[in-house]
Amino acid sequence: MARGEKKSRSRARRVLLGVVAILVVLAAAAIALLKAPPVGRRLVDAALRKAGDASGLAISARERSLDALEGKLRLGGLVVGLPGEPPFLSVDAAEAELLVGEALQGRVRLRFVSLTGVR
Repeated sequence: MARGEKKSRSRARRVLLGVVAILVVLAAAAIALLKAPPVGRRLVDAALRKAGDASGLAISARERSLDALEGKLRLGGLVVGLPGEPPFLSVDAAEAELLVGEALQGRVRLRFVSLTGVR
């Protein structure tokens, strides 16, 4: 094997290792970001706004958390009503398990829903 070929293979190997290292760091950063509570709250806030816009209802929750990696959604103090009217539904606590694969494709499908304190 010629000396130039060895250098070329060695350089290609270093570039490949560098790309793999960058991908690992980006994946770790994405996981850390998705696990951060403020990010989960913002995602839930956006989803509640979108659901309200689509349904014409006023939907809000006092407490919101989302574990995007495990697909667990928790809402506390959930209220639903017509805009400008008193709420017709109040829930102390709501928990749902989302199908993460579906969410990655832009669809929301739930595996499990639990409501506590429904009025």
